[in-house]
Amino acid sequence: MTNDFKVVFDIRMLRHSGIGTYIRGLLEGMSYLPDAPKFIFLGPHRYRCEAPERLCELYVVRDFPIYSWQEQILFPERLRFQTLFHAPHYNIPLRFRGKLVVSIHDLNHLEFSKNLPTPLHRLYARYMFGEAAARAACIIADSEFMKKEIIKKLKIAPERISVIPLAVSPFSNGSKKSQIASIQNIPPRYLLAVGIHKSHKNHIFLIQTLAQLWKSGRLALPLVIAGPREKDNEEIKTIAHKIGIAEKVFLPGYVENNQMPLLYQNAETLIFPSLYEGFGLPPLEAMHHGAPVLSSNRPPMTEVLGDAALFFNPESSDSLSEALLKLLSDSNLRAELIEKGRQNLMRFNWKKTAQATLEVYRKVLEGKPRF
Repeated sequence: MTNDFKVVFDIRMLRHSGIGTYIRGLLEGMSYLPDAPKFIFLGPHRYRCEAPERLCELYVVRDFPIYSWQEQILFPERLRFQTLFHAPHYNIPLRFRGKLVVSIHDLNHLEFSKNLPTPLHRLYARYMFGEAAARAACIIADSEFMKKEIIKKLKIAPERISVIPLAVSPFSNGSKKSQIASIQNIPPRYLLAVGIHKSHKNHIFLIQTLAQLWKSGRLALPLVIAGPREKDNEEIKTIAHKIGIAEKVFLPGYVENNQMPLLYQNAETLIFPSLYEGFGLPPLEAMHHGAPVLSSNRPPMTEVLGDAALFFNPESSDSLSEALLKLLSDSNLRAELIEKGRQNLMRFNWKKTAQATLEVYRKVLEGKPRF
């Protein structure tokens, strides 16, 4: 079919961490495709300049909050009867009457609902996941693991789900290692963890494990945790002080995209102790910038990273300690992981993601039931 159709695409989460990375990467990939469709972007006025001009047919300014009644009640009437809507998250527009494509990156709001602030938020998440499952012509999952989770938890037929992997964030290159001190006085050598501070990210386990190594004299390198906002750092700070290792833990908070290459390039290794992910972008970002990766052995990390990471059990301090000390003491292993990381990256790029997503759009509009 020709690409004379238009896709309504919600970019209100453009500057969020994970989903924002997906939105930016997908649109970057689409901009490389000669047969990319035109998009009608839905977002706040401040994001208008970030909507790719080549792809933009129309920009509809809406600044209603994410996960709110306003995003449903105030959904633009002019968009209700467009042909196709791509929701980059599970909060779909309930008043839309065309065909829906929904990207479900993970089920964190169901699996870890206690992290949501109120019972009303938990009720909203359950309801909206159910509506997305019922209404979507196709659901896009980031990994085979997440496809299995969606089938199991949302009771969706496998043929309604398309697995389309993500890719490395489009960070800028060219950062110099000498600039690392410009980020909150971070030391020149360190271990790195990246991610928001939620229970499934397992940061408390990480610092408790490293505390054993610091106190026993087997480890000197400090830890930098990038990502948590200042208010989310308080629990980490409190625990670090309580167990006497506050001087070993650096918390720069949110780090801008143009500074992330600095953190990865200067890290001795990225440690990714997550208990649950839909895909897991930080390890690929670390590989892109030449840092070896120590990762949780939970799916989908084994699926995404292959043999390019050293894996550990994210519930065993002994397992993490053994893997970390092995990597730090073996320069050949470090070099091998860095090279395998570069090779692994060749499996993922945003152009591939965009091309596969374009095929989903076409199949949905053609009424093909299987993906």
